[in-house]
This record gives sequence, structure tokens and C-alpha cells, in this order.
Amino acid sequence: MNNIRSFSDCLAELLKIYNLNGSKLAKGINVDSSLIYKWLRNERVPKYGTPYIDLITNYLVNNINNSFQKKNIMHALNKWSLQKTDPLDINISKIINSALLEAQGYSIEILLKKGTEKKSNKIHLNNIDNDTPKLPIKENLFYGTDNIDIIKGNKEVLYAALNILESLYKSQKPTRDPIIITYNTTMELLPYFKEFNIRWKQALYNLLISGWKIVYLVNLNNKKKNIKLIEDMQFALSTKRYSIYYIKKPDLLIDNEIIIIPKICALYCFSSQFKSEIDSAFLFKSDISIEILTNHFSQIFSSAKPLLKPYLAQNSMQFQCMITKTEESLGDRYVFTDDISEITFPIDLYKKYLGLSKKSEKEILKLLSLHKRRINAFKSQIKYYKFKEIWFKESIENLIAEEKYSFNNYCSFDNNFQHKKDIIYHLENVIHMLRTYENYQIAIINKSDYENISKICWVVKEHSKVFIEEMNNNTKDTYISNDYSNKIKLLISEKQVVSAFQDYFLLLWNNINNLNKEKTEVIKWLQSKINKLNKFN
Repeated sequence: MNNIRSFSDCLAELLKIYNLNGSKLAKGINVDSSLIYKWLRNERVPKYGTPYIDLITNYLVNNINNSFQKKNIMHALNKWSLQKTDPLDINISKIINSALLEAQGYSIEILLKKGTEKKSNKIHLNNIDNDTPKLPIKENLFYGTDNIDIIKGNKEVLYAALNILESLYKSQKPTRDPIIITYNTTMELLPYFKEFNIRWKQALYNLLISGWKIVYLVNLNNKKKNIKLIEDMQFALSTKRYSIYYIKKPDLLIDNEIIIIPKICALYCFSSQFKSEIDSAFLFKSDISIEILTNHFSQIFSSAKPLLKPYLAQNSMQFQCMITKTEESLGDRYVFTDDISEITFPIDLYKKYLGLSKKSEKEILKLLSLHKRRINAFKSQIKYYKFKEIWFKESIENLIAEEKYSFNNYCSFDNNFQHKKDIIYHLENVIHMLRTYENYQIAIINKSDYENISKICWVVKEHSKVFIEEMNNNTKDTYISNDYSNKIKLLISEKQVVSAFQDYFLLLWNNINNLNKEKTEVIKWLQSKINKLNKFN
């Protein structure tokens, strides 16, 4: 690089190309905006060994929106006398990173030369950013103390993490700050993992229902791991204090794990051997150690995205519209629900139930229109794609006995008591759909056999989206609301997780007894319920 620019000039030109300001960049890499503007005013330069250059590079690369921006970036970099490169065959990340590193080095050298010109002949590095916490300084070295526990062995590390969570539930009250947990590695093949996993999920659930918040940072680089993540979601999401963030680029995360309990401890887990399972850990207990690891975690967060998009009660119509639009996309459709699927309602019966609800005429017309679109999407795709649904046996039996559906807020209308003839009409339509459409299948299972995954219901449309909603529950826990209007509604659009949900459903489906999913058996069982209703009609 012959015409080397200062770090401030290099950064300013890149921000100009991206049409960004310092505040936007600060938010993107999770630093204070004052630091960015000190860089731009040439008052500070990032120190060697700090993560700022990589953070800026990743943020900029992830925000290239079109070919014009890429062309302008290449023009600027070539103007700075970088080696000319074919724009069609270029690693833009490497080029931006290289330019920033060169500019960083150039600016630091200028500051060092200026420092040697001082009469004291001492080098002053005050203008070079140092991200190290403010500890007592002696001869430019930083000192601190911590009573660190060293843990060695796969099983020992896993159970050390488990013991931390279990003891926390028993001895500590929740704090405002969340528990931080990463999930980058896979441990499922270890012989004792199954037993550990049962206790681990219970420990997490105990903490969540007692008021703790938990933030997961996951690396979506392994299909089996993604399925395990779904299993963990089943019990955790209903608490509304469980957040998941993900990183798509595996190079941003190494195969280490962090568990941070605010102001109590931090467990840093790693492998002592190349390409091996985690087998070592350091348990830190001092405030400064916890702060350092929390800051490290926060840096990674600058490249993470929330996995779950929530919909509030007031946006339920928006949620229904999104479901309908997704239903119209082509692909297999899989449903795990605690009651009869809404798609099985005949249009005239659906219209009648809407009319009995407390909804406005405008809402009724909109919901009826959406339902018709879903039915039409089903009929146009069922010949070419598979539609499989898993229902709970208890919900149908409750409908027969109580004449009332077990709907959660997935349903669009109010759940009033229904006439027997309407229930019969509905069940007869379900049987008609099973007989008419070869690709439509229903499995009816006992809820008690799936207690560990029966906290949420979900719809997954192949290659598109997953919609998640909380099932009805009778819990009396202080921290879990049974308020109908507060039930969770979530959307997942990350393709790797959508695919994992599909695989997870098929795994459940394949493990269901044939008597519970064979069409002839399901029709026979539904017909027996209709016969029972007819006796009392």
C-alpha cells in the first residue's frame, strides 16, 4: 500500500460508502459512540490485539446491500494502491480487513514516532485504545486476583456446569441481569449425556420459573445440535424469559463454552486437545473476571441475531396474516398441536363460530378471508406435498365430554360451548379429508407420553417458516401467566432451524405407534367419538 491512509481517513471513507454514521457503527459493533468519533477525529486508534478491526469488518461485510456498494468499496481500496483484484473473484472481507489493519498500523506508528520526540523520551500511548478493564497499573502491566477452580475431564466439566445451575436455583434469588450460556459444541455422543441432559433441562426450567432470565448464544452449524435446541425450546419458551441468539458464520465462534452467572461466577469451558470434545474448564469467581468474560461475550453478540421474532397480543391479526402467507408457499407442512387443526374447519362452520365471537365485523371478514385462503392453499398443494399433523387424544375426548375445544390462542375465534351437531359436522369433515386426500395424515397421541415436549405447539412449512405458540397449561407458577392475551406467538425464519424443526417432527412421527397414525385406525377412532355424540344428540 503506497498511499497509506490514516485509520481515521480509512474508516471515514468506508462509512461514507455505506452511508453510515459513527452512531450506527457503534450500535452495530456494540461499543460507545464516543469511541467511534474519537477514531474519526484521529484522537484514538484501536490497539493491537483488540477485536475492533474484526468487528468493523464483519459488520461492514454483512451490510453490503448491492453490487454498487461493492464496486465503490473496490474503487476506494484500489485508490489506496491495494493490489488490483478482479471484482468477480474477491474476498471482500479479507480486503477490508487488510485495509483497516494497514491503516491501524500506520496510525499507531505515527503516534509512536510523535511520542519519541517528547523531551522525556518516553513513549505515550494514551491515544491508543486499550479495552482492558481499569485495574491497578504498574509498568504498563495489569494485575488482578481470582481464586480459580480448575476442572478436568468431559464428565467433570458437564456436571460442574450442572451443579452451578442446580445450586443457584436452591440458594440465590433472581437478578435483573440474565444468565448467559453459549451452545457451540456437541456432547450428545458421550455415554452419560442422556442422564445429564434430563437434569440440565430441569435445572434450566427451575431457574426460569423462579424468575431468572436466560440468554443462549448458539452456533447453527450442526443438525443434531439444532434438534437438541428445539427440544430445549419446548419447555423453556412458555416462561417468556428464555432468549436465543444465533451466529450464522461459524468462524466467529470457536469451540469453547461460557456460562456466566451475574456477580456470582463464570465457567469458561474448552478443549485441551485439537478437534476434541470439551474436557477442561476454569471457574472464575471475582467480579473483575466475570466482567471480562461478560465483555468478551458481548463482543460476539455484535454479530448475533435473535432467533425468535415475537408477536404481541395486539398484533395477533398480523400473525394470522403471516401464517396464511406462509401456508400459500409451496412445500410439505407439519403441525404439532394440542387440539384439532384449524384447517379442518369447514368454511360455513368457521363463519358461524366467528359470528358468535366478540370480534368486530371487519375482523370477522378478514379472518374468514384468511381461512378461505388457507383452505385453497391446502387443496392446491395436497396432491403434491405431504401434510402431517399430530394431535393430542385428550383434546378430542375433552371436546366430546365438555363440548368445548381446547384451543390455545392459535384459534381465531372465541371458544364458547358448541352444539353437538356442530362438533359432529366438524369431525365428519376431518374423516372426509383423511379419506379424500392421500397425502393428508393425522396421528393421535397421548399427551402424557410427551410431557417433556408438550409446552408449545408449532407449524412448520418446508423451506419457509416455523410458527410457535404456547399450549394451554394449568400451572400455578407465579412467573408463568395463564392470561389468554399473554400467550406467546413466535416466528422463526432461519432456514437451518426450519429444517431442524422439520427433521424433529419426522423423528417424532416415525416413533409414533402405527395404530395411532394409520388412516384406517384414526378414522375408526374418530367415528367412535361421533357415534358417542349421536347417542346423546
